[in-house]
Amino acid sequence: MKNKVVILVVKFFSIILLFTTQKLLTTYLDVNQYGQFNFFMALINSFSAIVILGSDRLIINQFSFRSSQFKSELISNSYQVLTVLTIFVGLLYSFINLDDYKIYFILGLYFNSLLIIFSSIYRGNNKVILADIIQKILRPLIFILLLLLFASRTTISNYLRLELINLPRIATFI
Repeated sequence: MKNKVVILVVKFFSIILLFTTQKLLTTYLDVNQYGQFNFFMALINSFSAIVILGSDRLIINQFSFRSSQFKSELISNSYQVLTVLTIFVGLLYSFINLDDYKIYFILGLYFNSLLIIFSSIYRGNNKVILADIIQKILRPLIFILLLLLFASRTTISNYLRLELINLPRIATFI
């Protein structure tokens, strides 16, 4: 019963995070930026499957009956492949796309793939609740942070400047 309550709380908190993310998106981004950000996130999620190369499924399948040395080698190899392929895909992205968001793409791709691997490790060790927390809470938090970094280049900084300009006028009104 306790596990069901924890899973319910995780799902509820995940829904709140997703709603908050959408609220931040619609508040701080205009239509063009919203489209760019969603395309950006779609690229990150698509390329994460390439960067991981199925190691998430391999970890889940092999963790239940293998030795700890095999597990540590599998995790180490997964991280090495993930890092090398993230750098390769990031460089490929930077050659194809000339926008200013290359570092955000590489960071988003790396952290998204890393969180998928972490989630797989917990699932392989039969700790499904921790895996759900990583997938449904930690991942949206990383995307909210990425959204703030993405939008801070233009919209949020302009919004804050406008609010600071209006602050003396608000203070005189009070």
